[in-house]
Amino acid sequence: MRRKLFVSLIALMICTLWIVGTPPQVAAAPTAAADAASWGADGFLELHFFDSVHVSPDGGLVVFEVYKPNIAGEADEWQQQIVLADMDGETKALTDMENTGVGHTSPKWSPDGALISYIALGDDVPNLFVMDPTGQQRTQITHSATGVVSYQWSPDGKQIAYMAPDGPSDEEIAASKKSDAQVVGKHVHQLHLWVVDMEATEGETRERRLTSGDFSVLSFDWSADARFIAFAHAPSAEDADVTFRSDVSMLDCESLEIVPLANGPEAESQPKFSPDGQLVAYVKSDPLNTEYSERLVYILSPATGHATQLAETSNQSPTLIGWSGDGQGIYYEETEGTALILGYLPVTGAPPERLSDDSGLCVGGFRMNSSRQMFGCIGFATSDPFEVYVSPTADWAPKKITGINAALLERPLGRTEVIRWKSADGMDIEGLLTYPADYEPGKRYPLLAFLHGGPVGAFTQQFIPADSIYPIAAFSAHGYAVFRPNVRGSDGRGGDFRKANILDWGGMDYQDMMTGIDHIIGLGVADPERLGIAGWSYGGYMTAWSISQTDRFKAASVGAGPVDLGGMMACDLFELVSHYFGWYWDQPDVYVQHSPISHVGNVQTPTLIQHGTEDFRVPVAQALMLYNALKSRGVPVELVLYPRSGHVVLEPRLMADVMSRNLAWFEEHIPAGGR
Repeated sequence: MRRKLFVSLIALMICTLWIVGTPPQVAAAPTAAADAASWGADGFLELHFFDSVHVSPDGGLVVFEVYKPNIAGEADEWQQQIVLADMDGETKALTDMENTGVGHTSPKWSPDGALISYIALGDDVPNLFVMDPTGQQRTQITHSATGVVSYQWSPDGKQIAYMAPDGPSDEEIAASKKSDAQVVGKHVHQLHLWVVDMEATEGETRERRLTSGDFSVLSFDWSADARFIAFAHAPSAEDADVTFRSDVSMLDCESLEIVPLANGPEAESQPKFSPDGQLVAYVKSDPLNTEYSERLVYILSPATGHATQLAETSNQSPTLIGWSGDGQGIYYEETEGTALILGYLPVTGAPPERLSDDSGLCVGGFRMNSSRQMFGCIGFATSDPFEVYVSPTADWAPKKITGINAALLERPLGRTEVIRWKSADGMDIEGLLTYPADYEPGKRYPLLAFLHGGPVGAFTQQFIPADSIYPIAAFSAHGYAVFRPNVRGSDGRGGDFRKANILDWGGMDYQDMMTGIDHIIGLGVADPERLGIAGWSYGGYMTAWSISQTDRFKAASVGAGPVDLGGMMACDLFELVSHYFGWYWDQPDVYVQHSPISHVGNVQTPTLIQHGTEDFRVPVAQALMLYNALKSRGVPVELVLYPRSGHVVLEPRLMADVMSRNLAWFEEHIPAGGR
């Protein structure tokens, strides 16, 4: 239950790139607040985030996207721009900071480094453009009627393949003129591959369609000779198909023939061609095809169809970055415990190598340049904000390029550390503990337990002010300790750990959290009489469940939490709960037993409930059920609904409301400070 949100930003070039006139300005870095001693509930809104970090083919420049919330004056939007940097961190904005609806995104270098491509609004929908590295000579190169979703240059730079959704059929258009009734599943349009010829002259066909049919493309990769494209595809673009069902095929770009490469009952995805074009690496799940499945890397020869499994990665769920330049291994990123790491998987079948170190720097959002010699990525730690980093691929040596968020470091942050403890059954569990900013050993502080979504989510060592729901830095500044356990069922520790809560939501995962709280009490940090709990999505489930099992918590906040598991058959990813409990109609008693609403008669804890009105992942009826039950029983409860919001609240002013209400709720019910 998650929205994929991993980030990027910044920097520029030498004087020869500056041009006459008034260039766009790099987004101003945040300045330290007048009261530099404190983080407010809306500190998240001062952060800059990054994405699409691409190093030039010669390794001398890096282009990336920066985005940030904007609530200045009457504004309420996310803004973004494209920025260029040299390796000394000098930056030049190539585009203005604009609203995300019309802004410039997904910058990439052409293979020869002469052009920078990007997606921007053209013909009223997202289309592809190119510009030179000065930000000038901008040209629209696609005219898709439905919009470009993602794209990739061919290795020779002569073509760009892109994904675009199908438009409504003639039948749909005719039907819409008679009635605006919606047939479920009929208005989700497939994504297909197109190509634009960068060498086409005036009068020649520049764009042509490559694929069509009853499938939806998820991702793709060019062969070295630009003759073939390997692509992953699902039966449809609906969430359930995209999440749980996919295969890998290969397209001949000349004949348009499609040949299946990996189409077993498992879910196959993430195809990557080797540098010589002779092999395709891909990821295959176990036969269960679930969110908790083990995912293993295979290499396959399109010529013979023979596939070989490589060694398992530590978490058994890698995201492939690409092949090494010598074709001897594959780079990947993965969650490992509470860290985000870079790894290398030899094609010989030898064990994987962790390339990033244990310094506390988390790295993600990797992109490899076209020469396969440099990485661009985003780096961060619990006390270090997001910035752009680069490193040679041959020898991991991360270099920070930007410092756009550096001013935020002038405000003190509570120390965060990884803690480990034994659960009730002896299993080793770990999590993160953030101390109050003014922590004094020997004093006990109120402790707030925050639970992540998923269940296959994980708390990692990200910059603590970056939490957009429960403002950890603000809680720490106000005298609270914050505990974030990675209970069984979480990501980061392999498939067996992810599967450890099957048929057991609210069972041993609940015990993992409670024993963690007792561990922190035993450390002398937490006051056992001042405990609070909160969580969003599956974390909301765990919160609602916990307050139905114990009266130890003095306040709770349930965000977008499922409380009636049978009712989750109405969500957009309706198969998810069945992967843990089987189908509802086969064993309804199990669903009832594990639903917090079944035990709501035990709840005494004052509870804040927050939910988006347009949430299809956890329908808003779940929030209303909990609210009505608690209100009927006289339990202090407040329900806040967020308009125009789905499972994740994204509008900056609404995000600020979510955070400030959480801070105020716990301050009202649990006195802060050490005792």
